[in-house]
Amino acid sequence: MKSYFPDLCQSFLKSLKAKYAAAALLLAAVMTGGVQAQTTQEPLNRTLDGYFQLMAQAPSPTDPSIFKEANAYWLKGIQGNHVSVARFFLLHAADNWVFEKKQSAGDYAAIEVHFNTATYNKPWRTRFELAKVGSDWKITDYEDLTIRPFDDSNAGPGELVEAYLNTMQAVIQDNQKFNPNNEQHRTRFYQSGAGFWSGTAIRALPLYLWLKQQNPQQPVIDSVVEQESGNTVTVRFARTKRQDQPVFIKLTVAKEQRRLYITSYENVAVSEQQAELAKIKAEAIEAVTATTVSTLTAEDLVRSQLEILQQAGPGMAQVMSQVIELSEPLWVSSKMARASLGRLIAIFTGLASSSANPEWKFESSGTTIIARPVNADQLGAFSALLKGIEFTHVQQEGAWKLSSATAFR
Repeated sequence: MKSYFPDLCQSFLKSLKAKYAAAALLLAAVMTGGVQAQTTQEPLNRTLDGYFQLMAQAPSPTDPSIFKEANAYWLKGIQGNHVSVARFFLLHAADNWVFEKKQSAGDYAAIEVHFNTATYNKPWRTRFELAKVGSDWKITDYEDLTIRPFDDSNAGPGELVEAYLNTMQAVIQDNQKFNPNNEQHRTRFYQSGAGFWSGTAIRALPLYLWLKQQNPQQPVIDSVVEQESGNTVTVRFARTKRQDQPVFIKLTVAKEQRRLYITSYENVAVSEQQAELAKIKAEAIEAVTATTVSTLTAEDLVRSQLEILQQAGPGMAQVMSQVIELSEPLWVSSKMARASLGRLIAIFTGLASSSANPEWKFESSGTTIIARPVNADQLGAFSALLKGIEFTHVQQEGAWKLSSATAFR
């Protein structure tokens, strides 16, 4: 009996849609005992070569004016992966393409195309799949195999970070290889991590902005420490645009689906500063909330207000809401009173830079109390700016309240 198995197999392969080209190749390999790499027919090469020349010669690879021509190269028109290919040319200034590893099964073919790019000193690998329609070949699919200028096969976390920093530095500092009309699209791509980062683009943005603003020089991998959450890579820069001394950053690197990715960024100096600010804030909150407030006399009222302001110390910016909350009951409810309290907060924010706190003496006259610093010579630059503060006070509902405060020189 005649076997119809080969005919059925061939018919099945021809009926598959373009997006299943990879599966068709695999099925053919199983049924025939393996598809060997072979030289595809010249029309296939001509299809890809013509398409790439269109991308390279266009005013911009993403220019809508070439959509009609590009449409003819794709089986489903430009609504296929044309936009991804155009974006690849746009971002990497791809040229000098070479056809490699060609495979075919009936009317379907797959081929690797290697490009030279502006951001990698090795061939950038891509993969195209095509289907034969009559005597022509049409592109059905495209895949970026390299993704980012880094080879995971023989490198570790330190090398990944180094490759990322070198890539970013080249792109930020040397834009001559790229079309200036496409700067906005390119910036958006590199802001999002350029394939080196895992997760959402927002993770990569702070480091991109820091690199662009600070222009750090001479990066050196200082250490690589293995942790449960991933490898922590510490980078030392010899200097930056604004700082002529070593600067350190830390990047966390983890493996996802057999590739290494950067997952987080930390500026060591900023982290230390934030920790110091958190300590100052905690101490200021404790000091401010522990302040004893007395309104038995007008002088006690003024003294209490000054004590609240002084206890905030260098943490005034961090505990301003607590200072206002504790101070407001000492004042009448008026626009002038709120403005006076605001001016006092500004004065004492400046005084916090002094190594000494003011020590006050009080002069009373009717509804006015003047507070003068007796240790003005210890207040640095503020000794010439702050000769005293004049408070006015009133009795309201049986209690003393401040109504205004004016500093004078």
